[in-house]
Amino acid sequence: EKLTSYYHFDAAALLIIGNRIAKALADLLPPAPPSQSPVPSSQSSSKPSLRPSSSSIPSHVQTEVPVCEKPEYVFFYRMKKNGKPKRQKCDWLAKKSKSKRKKLCQRNVDYFEAKGVIVGPAQTVCKDSCKSCKPCYENDKSKYVFYKKGQVIQKTCKIVSGLSPTAREQVCAQEHFNSAKNVCPVSCEVNFPMCLSTSWKRVRHVPPGNSWHPAIDQLVGDEVYGNSLENGIAWSKDFESEVPGYNEFLFATGDKVKWLVAPKSSVLGFYWNSDRTITRSSINPKEHSAKWFRREGSIEDPWISLTDHLSAIGEG
Repeated sequence: EKLTSYYHFDAAALLIIGNRIAKALADLLPPAPPSQSPVPSSQSSSKPSLRPSSSSIPSHVQTEVPVCEKPEYVFFYRMKKNGKPKRQKCDWLAKKSKSKRKKLCQRNVDYFEAKGVIVGPAQTVCKDSCKSCKPCYENDKSKYVFYKKGQVIQKTCKIVSGLSPTAREQVCAQEHFNSAKNVCPVSCEVNFPMCLSTSWKRVRHVPPGNSWHPAIDQLVGDEVYGNSLENGIAWSKDFESEVPGYNEFLFATGDKVKWLVAPKSSVLGFYWNSDRTITRSSINPKEHSAKWFRREGSIEDPWISLTDHLSAIGEG
């Protein structure tokens, strides 16, 4: 039951809840310390703001859309009554109505092998038509293969998301052509946190710019404002209402290059330059700690960072 938040100077910031919970990385906060002195005071200082990136948002962007399929690409459609495979080309699929394409792409997930050649389903071949071009694309009906004690086990991605953390880790650890890691990148949270499980929910967001979140709840998550359908404005949902009983935070930049996961107990409570547990992060996959601040009455807190706050704030 997670909660996650993404912040980046030229990328929209989000806050997401799921099996874990999170807010922004404090090392991306403005370089000014929380008080006038090197060590934060017990009283609240000015409301923090997000430092603008050194480069402005580009005035133009690439307009050409990458092509993930070619008209002549062939996919496995279905088996004929005589037991022979029926293949189709992507241009055939592209001419179908939107509803028919969607239905075919979601339901036809089987591969076919003939004379050592494997022909994949539409979603793996005609990725533009099936809207499956993104690296984190996942179909609940897609089937992965898991090898266990000489047995070949085939299950759907929907099963992976329902496994216990330990079982999911074992299933997603295997690497081969049709492993869960390749077929179910979201359920396996491949390249965490690039492909996040669908159990994560966005609960707080701030758009690019030099303004920080208007929330002053010290990450309790009880402030509600804005429209969550609009990414051009800041908005927030009630954390507990979105994911009752959440127990972890995930902090990440908008591009998800810098991130950390921490227990709810490490983030909340009051502390002053204290070591707080980090479950894992972009700089260390194992449990470690960093010194943070969350002072009573200091509405700009908590100050959360990948490394100790005082050194992180000096590094910008």
